[in-house]
Amino acid sequence: MNLDQSVHLQRRIHRFAVMGILITGLLVALATAIPMYRHAYTLVSNSHMEGVRAQAQAVGQYLEKATELARQIASRSAVRDKLAQYNRWEISLAEMVQFSAPRIREALDQAGNIAGMVRYDAEGNPVLELGIALPDAAQALAGPNAIATRRTGPVTTADGHYLLVSAPILSREGELVGTDVLAFGLSQLQAPLTLAHGSLPRTRLLVFNGESGTTVELAATGAVLRIFDATESAPVYLRRAVDGPAGQQHVARNGPDDMVFYTAIREMPGWSFAYSIQASDFYRPVLWQILLPLSMIALLVSAGAVLTARTIRPMAERALQQARELAELGESRQLAASVFDASPQAVLIMDASHRIIEANRASISIIGYRHSELHGKPLCETLFRPERRASCDEMLWQRVDAHNGWQGETELVRRSGEVFPAWQSVTPVHDANGVIRHYVCMFTDIGDEKRAEERIRHLAHHDPLTELPNRALLTDRLAHGLDRARRHEPGWPSFSSTSIASSTSTTAWATLLVTSC
Repeated sequence: MNLDQSVHLQRRIHRFAVMGILITGLLVALATAIPMYRHAYTLVSNSHMEGVRAQAQAVGQYLEKATELARQIASRSAVRDKLAQYNRWEISLAEMVQFSAPRIREALDQAGNIAGMVRYDAEGNPVLELGIALPDAAQALAGPNAIATRRTGPVTTADGHYLLVSAPILSREGELVGTDVLAFGLSQLQAPLTLAHGSLPRTRLLVFNGESGTTVELAATGAVLRIFDATESAPVYLRRAVDGPAGQQHVARNGPDDMVFYTAIREMPGWSFAYSIQASDFYRPVLWQILLPLSMIALLVSAGAVLTARTIRPMAERALQQARELAELGESRQLAASVFDASPQAVLIMDASHRIIEANRASISIIGYRHSELHGKPLCETLFRPERRASCDEMLWQRVDAHNGWQGETELVRRSGEVFPAWQSVTPVHDANGVIRHYVCMFTDIGDEKRAEERIRHLAHHDPLTELPNRALLTDRLAHGLDRARRHEPGWPSFSSTSIASSTSTTAWATLLVTSC
């Protein structure tokens, strides 16, 4: 692995470590957030379901109260007796109205939420009208068969939106003598709806009358926004809630989606209630409940990732530095190996027991052994003649160990048995504790140099053409002869080779030297 690959690997390890922490944190966050989200969703959903039941109860109480007021007004004894007399033709219409109108008006004023009413006789004809003019829907509630309390609407008039409630008027004997139809205003819904619902400004309240198919849409304050009659299809969940259990539904719209909660109005069979809020208003408290734990997890994971990155960075830098050093060492070793193998000088590396473990190409070329043949062989057995091996083992290594190395001229032997002159050096290699671990032997074949030196010496004393001795050789021999004669004959004069060589009577001196000898 080169340095670039090591750097890339260190960076990948660093990234993977940080990513591992982040992924672990994400998994922990998911494992924490999912059950917390479900729990928070259940809590918020239950809270809204309780709210819709409370509002439905408020609407049911309003309808119950309106129905009870209608029954109370219809059951006043004096006015119902007058209506019975009118039906029997005992009194005129004017007499009946003159007697009944002030008493009924007083009852309406006490109720405080009745905008108008119409009293019908047993045949379903209107005989008394008070307050606002009621729409034609009021006529449908009266008649010979109107023996039960009925409700319709809410309906829209020029004066506003009202709920119509009919109550049968029974004589003392229990016979139907007429019907009262009263118009109740919806203003009394505002207080209980607001109290039951709380404060969500974008809430839509829906009240569905299953008998007439009418739907009224209220604001969060209870104010009427609009009324849908039976010709417009009510939402499915409102129809489902009339006879089914309470529930909730996610409704997709062109704009923001809605979350709808619905339930039946148990006080008034056939009626249902629902309220709709924007989905964002529903999910906001759910998300807020899990935001703090997730924020803490994100903070801890981020801190862990930062600390891990800071912890890994020095380690990665140290590893990278070691990789650089190893790369440089590898390059140095490669360079040393290249120099070792390419060196023109023979180099042998031995272990502490003087056995060859490495050899370069020059040594193989000079002594003629293959690398496999040299490996493990003792140095003296490899390079020296048999008769000199014993002295090599005794003297060479003693000198090397005593003087921390040795060098000099010697005679070595090739694999073929040929002896050649060489300049050899042996150097010990110590470890950090000073113990010898290896030896390095270097040698050079100096046979060519020796022959060149002999040739130079020969040319210096012989004529290059005739190969006969020249004056230099004669002068050298005369000087040696004179030195020898002087040692044997002390009376001989002393002459130097220079003076002899410069003499013009060289022949005479030669004759004298020969004669004396």
